Amino acid sequence: MHQPAHPDVRLPGLAVSRLGERDLPALAELCAECSAFFEMVAGDCDPRREAEDILASLPPERTSREKHLFGFWRGTELVGAMDLGESYPGLHAWYVALFLLAPAIRQRGVGASLWAATESWIRMRGGTGVGLIVQRDNPRGRGFWETRGFTVTGETVQHVGDRVNQVWSMSRALVP
Repeated sequence: MHQPAHPDVRLPGLAVSRLGERDLPALAELCAECSAFFEMVAGDCDPRREAEDILASLPPERTSREKHLFGFWRGTELVGAMDLGESYPGLHAWYVALFLLAPAIRQRGVGASLWAATESWIRMRGGTGVGLIVQRDNPRGRGFWETRGFTVTGETVQHVGDRVNQVWSMSRALVP
């Protein structure tokens, strides 16, 4: 069975591609637009550093082959990014490390459509479940994921630099 290289996004004027080093300036610009998220998580936002970290980060004991970093583009403008870990924390499990959308396109159904396409793509690749964390300071983020069928499976802490954040662990089983 053919497995496409990226989710099949069907939104007018929106294209998807894998992100790499060549996209660092566009990713840094998106991070600047989403600075409130990085300030909530880390206490500050250096857009270039955040973009470099997104490009380089890997789940523990995983390789770059298990990292899927997608960019969502309107023309030449990067308006969203999603960082996924395959087979993390276990075989057939996936992890959403990051899902950023430019503030200008939020609350318009774009995120829901992008996630639906991504979830279908994960299923095609044999994924049976997806996990993620949401900052306790981000109840709208939790609501977004709950609307997509995710449930809170626990509460834990996330260490980012000197900060300790309270987070919800969330997951969803994927039915083939």
